[in-house]
Amino acid sequence: MRPERVAGFLCGTLLLASVLAAPTQAAEPLTIVRDGKAVATIVHPRWEKPVPPLKQLDGAGKPTATYAAQQVEFRWRNSVHSSNIDRPVRTLQDMVRRISGVTLPAVEDGSEAHRGATGPQIHLGRTQFVEGLALDLDARDKQHTVLKRVGDNLVIACGGEQHLNRRGMGFAMSAFLMEVLDVHHYLPEKRGAKDPLWTIIPQNDTIAVGELSVEHTPDYLSRDFSLGAWVPERSDWMTRNQIAWGGRYHIPHNLGKLLAPEKYGKKNPEFYPLLDGKRKIPKKWELTKNWQPCMSNPQVVAAVADEARTFFDARPYEELVSLAIN
Repeated sequence: MRPERVAGFLCGTLLLASVLAAPTQAAEPLTIVRDGKAVATIVHPRWEKPVPPLKQLDGAGKPTATYAAQQVEFRWRNSVHSSNIDRPVRTLQDMVRRISGVTLPAVEDGSEAHRGATGPQIHLGRTQFVEGLALDLDARDKQHTVLKRVGDNLVIACGGEQHLNRRGMGFAMSAFLMEVLDVHHYLPEKRGAKDPLWTIIPQNDTIAVGELSVEHTPDYLSRDFSLGAWVPERSDWMTRNQIAWGGRYHIPHNLGKLLAPEKYGKKNPEFYPLLDGKRKIPKKWELTKNWQPCMSNPQVVAAVADEARTFFDARPYEELVSLAIN
């Protein structure tokens, strides 16, 4: 916690004290669930969901290079859309439901359903209302968190360019769950566990938020934790604690992938090690195991530099390409 933060609170049968930055008169609590009924509406930005490309095959029945590139682009765009829209909405709805038994409605910014919504609104990300607050989010670090109450509106947002950010909203939502709703994840547990042992979720039929003003950029920009992100409950636990596997400056064993044998194996066998008098051209399954490229070959250095340039040209949103040994 930073000293400039002003905490929100949860009220009902359980009341958590709010911490005020100055002895000013506190605003009335903003109720989002009252006596087991939804009062607030979740508002998410207008953002068209990416559409997968049409499959294209060559004469041999294999995917064309164009289609493969389109697939890579689609997976990236779909991941960013999910991280900024689908997952934050589902996460907030799920946790409010587990606290109070109530599912908050969610609407798209500017839609007919949004125009007809009444009561408090919880804005997730760059809605028109959030953009109008002049928070200068584009200039902030992409993992900068903003939790703010503005009148009858709550804001949960992150910095950086929204369309290039895969983790910021997840971390901002995690901060809201922990610091405002008092939800804590101490160890990984299976999704939807009915009686979780290591996840602490308050039980109330009324949820309200008092004064809230949080702006925070992590001191450690890369918080990479190798726990096995391919297991959903582990990935959930890491996000809830604002860390990640394969995070911002993830450095996996990667030289073998940069020197792919299907590209360099025949024309540049000297890139690969000489073992027992024979060149070791790795198989696909051993790209990063049991061998190293010839580090003293200047052409290896040039090839890796070229691969890094190609990587960044295709993915300008990335901040790092790993040069870690196998």
